[in-house]
Amino acid sequence: MMELEDIDRIHKLFPVEIMQFKCPDEVIDKALELLYDEELGLHNFPNTVYTSRGDLHTRPEWNEVTQFIQQCLNRWMVNYRLQCDELSVSLMWGVFSKAREGGCHPMHRHSMSAVCGVLYLTDGTPLVIHDPVTSRNWDTLEIMREDGWYPEVEIAAKRGKLVLFPGWLLHGSRGNDRDTERWAVSFNSLPTGDVNNTAQDYPMARIKVS
Repeated sequence: MMELEDIDRIHKLFPVEIMQFKCPDEVIDKALELLYDEELGLHNFPNTVYTSRGDLHTRPEWNEVTQFIQQCLNRWMVNYRLQCDELSVSLMWGVFSKAREGGCHPMHRHSMSAVCGVLYLTDGTPLVIHDPVTSRNWDTLEIMREDGWYPEVEIAAKRGKLVLFPGWLLHGSRGNDRDTERWAVSFNSLPTGDVNNTAQDYPMARIKVS
């Protein structure tokens, strides 16, 4: 019989934290009403996901939605005590997948975003987060595990749920094979104002988002 030594401690190093918020129904209804009138295009061909222009956050009619997203980003900034005046929405766009068409987002990251996120306007197919420790998945020596670990984690897409995560985190979405449409608003953010103070109390950068 195999002898096993008692474990003194397991160190779970560098966990990835994802924040989740609940958006009020009236904000969701407003976003849906606005998106129905937006011009949507297939900019992710051959993946049949329709998207709007990325300037929704600059438009007055979207203020209510943008303000809620901004408040969530403020919480992230305060929670991690980031050295910037604000995490500002830098890009915001609508996302639509037709029912039973299989529209999805392949694995990707947001290279020009400190923190990104998605606000779900309807229930839908889940967000998929990929294990960021790529060497664990693509190493030259792999021993198959049977402890339940898998390199992807699904986060349910539910109406009113807003999810924030680092822009470097690989993510995607499952194909929409359901009988219902999938609507969402995605967004990026950048640090703005004085960013990263030096020893002389002078910022490394002063950033303004157009």
